[in-house]
Order: sequence, then C-alpha cells, then structure tokens
Amino acid sequence: MNGVLRNHLKGVPKIVAQSEIQNEALALAAKNMANIAVLKGEPGIDDLVAISYYDSKLVYFFSTVIKHVSWTVMEKMVFNRSTQVKYSMKFLRPNFADKYNQDKDHIDIVDH
Repeated sequence: MNGVLRNHLKGVPKIVAQSEIQNEALALAAKNMANIAVLKGEPGIDDLVAISYYDSKLVYFFSTVIKHVSWTVMEKMVFNRSTQVKYSMKFLRPNFADKYNQDKDHIDIVDH
C-alpha cells in the first residue's frame, strides 16, 4: 500500500513532521529534504515507512511496500524565461515517488 497525506490533515507522525516553509527562496533550498522513519508495532500493519519530503511543496508519503529509500539523478529540459533558452537540468528523484506514481489508482488521480 502506498499513499500520500496532505500536510494539513491530522495523523502525521511527529517523528517525520516538518513545518511548511512560506518563503520561496527557503523552500527552494529545502528541495529534496526528507525525514524518514519506519513505524513498527501497529497491529495488523507490517512496517510502515513514513516520509515527509520537500519537492515543490511539502508532501507526506506512507508505504508498506517500500523496503529502502534511494535517490536517482535524472535530467530534464527546462526553459529559462530571462534568457529565452532551453537547457538541461539535473535533479534528484526519490524511488518512493516513482513507486507511488506507478501504483496509484484512479482515486489519487482525481484527488489532484
């Protein structure tokens, strides 16, 4: 099971909770910052991985499927408005985001 939680909803474990950063420059500096914990001992739930992760905004991610967390260096083309030129930019993509995007169902798509 994979899922995301909006940051304003209750139920985020304190061990992974982060404050939403309002300042755009500070939020950009926090990009790819993650707090990760494995929650154990809940009846009927195997190890639950809880992650708070800053991408363009703060996202909380929960999974009973992920066994490890890793980042992959990816590359994409971006457009620079000031120079009017496209260029290649490298970025880090976490494996849990890919897993979630591959496995999400229609409810999560509508929720966007």
